[in-house]
Amino acid sequence: MVIIITIWKIIYPLKRRTVIKLNKPLNNIFDQFSKLKVLRFLIRTEAELSGREISRAAGISHVICNRSLQELSQHGLVKMRKVGRSILYSLNKEHILVDELLLPLFKKEERLFQSLTKTILDPLSGPKPISILLFGSQTDEKKARPDSDFDILCIIPDETNLKKFKNEISQSEFQVEKKFGNSISLLIMKKTEFLRRMKKKDPLLLGIEEKNRLLFGKHIKEMQ
Repeated sequence: MVIIITIWKIIYPLKRRTVIKLNKPLNNIFDQFSKLKVLRFLIRTEAELSGREISRAAGISHVICNRSLQELSQHGLVKMRKVGRSILYSLNKEHILVDELLLPLFKKEERLFQSLTKTILDPLSGPKPISILLFGSQTDEKKARPDSDFDILCIIPDETNLKKFKNEISQSEFQVEKKFGNSISLLIMKKTEFLRRMKKKDPLLLGIEEKNRLLFGKHIKEMQ
């Protein structure tokens, strides 16, 4: 019997049962930022990857990543498979916490940008902006703070009634602050003005071109 058990352990050294702690299990998942980064990445990919590959993609050190993967594996959220000398990790999508809690949660997190865009656009009755871009600290994970403004560049068609547009988008500002808690810092430009300032290499616009998140419409380079 001892020999059989020993052989079983050699053949399946990394096989784990799907386990769960019923009493507040999320405490053990959300207790470290590194675990969230690992889970967020694994949810986006279908691949089996090594700890080093996951650490690079998640932007955390190899040591911290491995520790997080080990702990997540102990809770059944991550599967481990030995291939030669390497250990490959993947998300255990069959685990109840992954299937019923984490997957829906992270999908809703990704839709926050869509929700912001909709909140901005809903009050606008006239022609839609050519482009709505988020820039500034909210596009930088390391610099962003919960109370950071949403810096928005809004490029509108030349024929847009500017006064009417500003009145309507003020309702957008109110709704965004009510829904998200953050204020909007708006930069509104008609297309001709935008192109003129880009041609003159306006430092602000060049900075926005370098780092932004497109919320709606055309990318900056599509307008040049």
